[in-house]
Amino acid sequence: ARSIAIALADAGIVAINVACRKESAGQQLVERIRQTSAATATVTLLGGNSIAVEPETAVLVNATSLGATSPDTKLPLNVETFGSKLVVADVAYAASRTWLTHQAAERGCRIIDGLSLYVQQTALALNAWTGVMPDTVAMREAAEEFLGI
Repeated sequence: ARSIAIALADAGIVAINVACRKESAGQQLVERIRQTSAATATVTLLGGNSIAVEPETAVLVNATSLGATSPDTKLPLNVETFGSKLVVADVAYAASRTWLTHQAAERGCRIIDGLSLYVQQTALALNAWTGVMPDTVAMREAAEEFLGI
């Protein structure tokens, strides 16, 4: 979550809302974002209420452990507020679809699954180490086979 938030700020996202279970962890990330970028950052505590996604939101990223440990678990998000221009990413890579990516796809959002993120990150790392860009299609197929998805 930290790396993604900082990378989004570095890429020019002007406002970041960190939704988290622990206020202290969220506040630390918000302070880091404010120190390293011009982006504004706020914290929203995850609790019993569903969080509405503001219409101007461009990107929603789930970096909680729930996608990996319980991919079908409902997140406290009001999916009815997802606009069709929203890009939704879930970093969980052990399942082909999570509850979040399923809900986002049903609402016409562009989705980026965790396995795609993992493959691209690994390809970039291999390229940085070796100077050779690997075949990401073959990498994804191998990862799917290994994970049984």
